Amino acid sequence: MKKDIKLSLLSSITLAELSTPEQLKKDKKGMNGVLNQLLQLTMDAANDKEYRAKIVSFHVSEPLAVLAKLFVVDERTLDYILVHAETEPPSDMVSTIKLFADLLVSFSNSITGKDPLDQFTCIALFNIIWSISFQSQYQEELKENTDLMNTIKNLANDDGSRVIDQYKPRAMQSVKKAADGILFNLNAQIPSTAAKTLEVNKEAVIDPLSMKPSPATRVRRSISALQTGLEKMHRCVRIKL
Repeated sequence: MKKDIKLSLLSSITLAELSTPEQLKKDKKGMNGVLNQLLQLTMDAANDKEYRAKIVSFHVSEPLAVLAKLFVVDERTLDYILVHAETEPPSDMVSTIKLFADLLVSFSNSITGKDPLDQFTCIALFNIIWSISFQSQYQEELKENTDLMNTIKNLANDDGSRVIDQYKPRAMQSVKKAADGILFNLNAQIPSTAAKTLEVNKEAVIDPLSMKPSPATRVRRSISALQTGLEKMHRCVRIKL
């Protein structure tokens, strides 16, 4: 039973990651189901001391990594997760942002640690908060979270010597750049680093929903071969049917 559920989830998540923005928009009903599952997995894993969703043994980093990518590829997914997702217990914008924020604060200490999974989780969370920070309707909720803002400011003020990016996927920004970008978007820059951050933003910290070349473009390029294979597979299936 658990194996069947895990295989089903893996299939859905893989298809979501390989789909283009156009395909995601066309299959709203199917995509909404995947998004519900991703948020539910994140919620379940966040309540476990080992950060694993027990029913399928997924570490919290797994749904977070997918969400970080989808928030860039299709802007609709961000609003759906924060406002419309169906979970148990029910979630809303406030509780979901708090979920991501609390996880980021919890994993922020991993930057100085040696656990690659924890560091990867931290990077994914910073990219998620970065995507959220571009949307004006969610900015106040971020700014009112004192623990979150203090954590982000501490890392943004870091000289870079202890921020490890060796586990950063190509499709994501580094923790330092994401932290700078979040503060820039929220008008909460640290005075001593404001000028430096402005220069960074001119080149790197740009809205992932509009930048050219965008992270979405880099994601699509990196998996273009897999997409082509998936399309061929679909055609073969239709021919055989």
